[in-house]
Amino acid sequence: MALSTYLNKAKNSPYLKAGIWAVGAEILVRAVAFLATPIFTRILPQDVYGDVRTFESWLNIWAPLLSLGLFTNIEVAQYRYKDRFEEYTGSVMLLIVLLGAAFASLAFLFREQLCALLDYTKPMLAIVVLYSAFYSCVLVRMRYNRIRLAYKRVTLLSMLASVPALAISVVACLAATSHGIEGTDLLNVRVISFYAPIILIGIVVFLLIATRGKAHVNTEYWRYAIAQSAPLIMYQISLQILTQSDRIMVKTFVSSTAAAIFSVATTVIYIVEILHRGFESAWIPWLYARLDKRDYATAGKAIMLVMAGFAAIFIPVLLMGREIILILGGEAYLDAIWLLGPMLGGVLFQFLMLKLADIEKFYDRSSAVGVISIVIAGANVGLNYLGIRLGGYMTVSYMTLLSYFIAVCLHLPVVRRVAPELAKYVLGAMALCGALGGLLVLGMGVFALPNVIRWVILGVYVLAGAVCAVRLLPRLPLKD
Repeated sequence: MALSTYLNKAKNSPYLKAGIWAVGAEILVRAVAFLATPIFTRILPQDVYGDVRTFESWLNIWAPLLSLGLFTNIEVAQYRYKDRFEEYTGSVMLLIVLLGAAFASLAFLFREQLCALLDYTKPMLAIVVLYSAFYSCVLVRMRYNRIRLAYKRVTLLSMLASVPALAISVVACLAATSHGIEGTDLLNVRVISFYAPIILIGIVVFLLIATRGKAHVNTEYWRYAIAQSAPLIMYQISLQILTQSDRIMVKTFVSSTAAAIFSVATTVIYIVEILHRGFESAWIPWLYARLDKRDYATAGKAIMLVMAGFAAIFIPVLLMGREIILILGGEAYLDAIWLLGPMLGGVLFQFLMLKLADIEKFYDRSSAVGVISIVIAGANVGLNYLGIRLGGYMTVSYMTLLSYFIAVCLHLPVVRRVAPELAKYVLGAMALCGALGGLLVLGMGVFALPNVIRWVILGVYVLAGAVCAVRLLPRLPLKD
């Protein structure tokens, strides 16, 4: 099949169209965040910037906990409530808001004790509760739109929930520093100016659904949502611990400055997560459709192709790592280049882990997903602590890579039980990730070479990749 013929056929694939819209939305949103990072690293002192990123990490843990992770089961619920799906999602939003009101009351009553315990200011405590409730409503609606393949709405909602917040926060921080505001007050300015607009968007989304009569009490929906989400609450929290604990522990056991350097390296990882988040939006509906039809061969081959594709993207990101770090933070953050190899290798195994968890959730093995995630999160915290004590904060990235590898190994037997036909493909994907993850770690050696050599390697790689894509793309199966 000629490349032009393949591309014409691809135009009729709803999943491909959905994926393009999803990736486009992520690129727009993340591009703004990426461009804002060099501003924040330059106008905020390193310790304040480190504290901000650490708070963001904690917030990503608090949000699924306080909302009971009710936004996590939307994709599976569509198969149970096909004709009442919008009513279901609206009712779940109402439950999330009611939970938020209950937690807000407790937070207000015990605000002094909680602020002392968590080392938060009162505005930060308020942000935790409000963001957990109303941004979870945004996530519910975004997942609903993704399932309906309404990606123009997903794009609009993604931009509304992030772009204004970043713009307002940049202006507020610039104004604050120009007036001599610093320390805790500057931290409050950065937190409030960023999260308040997101909370406002969440309130608007909930009110729009409520005025359409969709957000109503339905105990059947609530029982189902809680029963499905309960095992996944710890999965979501544990996943965030795996993702966020690095920065938290580096700040706690090393310094805010080290956490800032670690955070800039993490921002580079967001470049590849732009593509993955957009891809996931189209991948899950496609995967579930394949599994529902018992088309295991297509699903298994797709998993291997996806992992190879992401690994191919990671290599040029690594090669350009020095320049990206200089853009994001400048010379003060240049040590972050030595974190990129293990971080990219860890993300590769993380992506595979998420694919396996998606399979398990389809077959109602949420409890297994939850148990494995708890075990891995605990192991990751222990390994991170050991790494910091033995080798310093940079060792943490290697420990997280090891944790994701262990997680994939634990998910493999579960997938083998629920879908044995997929086992050989998962083993192939594991071997592929292992080989390419090792290549990414060893590839950091290019930073010791003259810059011109790195760019020559990058040019050759891109040229070879373009030739391979033109030859191989028409051979890939394309199914609706």
